[in-house]
Amino acid sequence: MHRFLPAHALLAAAVLLAAEPARALTTSSVKLADFQISLVDLDSSDGIAPSMVFDPRLRSTVTVVDSVNPYGEQQGDAPFGAVAFGTDFDGTGGAGSFSGDPFGAGATIISSAVGSNGYAAGWSGASLTAPSFGAAEFVVSAHTQVAFSGDLSLDWSDSSTAASTFSFAELRLWRYTADGQDLIGDDTMATAYYGDGAPSGTLSAPLRLSFANDTDGTETITFELFLSSYATERESYPSPVDEPAGAALALAGAALAFWRLRRR
Repeated sequence: MHRFLPAHALLAAAVLLAAEPARALTTSSVKLADFQISLVDLDSSDGIAPSMVFDPRLRSTVTVVDSVNPYGEQQGDAPFGAVAFGTDFDGTGGAGSFSGDPFGAGATIISSAVGSNGYAAGWSGASLTAPSFGAAEFVVSAHTQVAFSGDLSLDWSDSSTAASTFSFAELRLWRYTADGQDLIGDDTMATAYYGDGAPSGTLSAPLRLSFANDTDGTETITFELFLSSYATERESYPSPVDEPAGAALALAGAALAFWRLRRR
């Protein structure tokens, strides 16, 4: 009879643990901090107080996707209304939030995503959502300049060359004309990692954009404010059943494409 010594058991356990795949996490986030909207009176003698009025139906909106919850959304009760929403399944998911007051001390908008082992993907988007998928608009008083400012930062961390991330932030202003759309201004920052380049890092830059209505009447401006993060860990270890994992990844990509389409 052979005796099974404790040392043998410890060795066997060590071999099994070594064979287990290391848990890999891939993260991506976008943050717009100290976001402020200020008004400047271009003609103090006209007796018109500078004003900027958003469509009252606009809502701050966070949309998230993960490998189990294909689509989820939560809204604040007003433009830039406070809202925080996220999903998490086994470390995979997305989250976003609006907080603060852009006309006061400043607002903070965050979008983040986490992807983990098994082809799992997370995605999050934060924006001001227009009613009925229409255009997001605000009205500016005569002889008024509207200035937007804030601090953008994009962070990503990829655990392997099989991971990928995408981060995007945009503030875009335009007006509709008889000939179509007239772009007024656009401030955009984006970063992506697809298995090459820097697997982790931070990209920071100030956001600055302004518009001056120098006419004698009000002007309606269409805009897009959008933050998005996407993260996936594609090949940390083979998924035992590939079809659901592949479908989850496809859903995440489809959700991102759908969101960009509805914002346009």
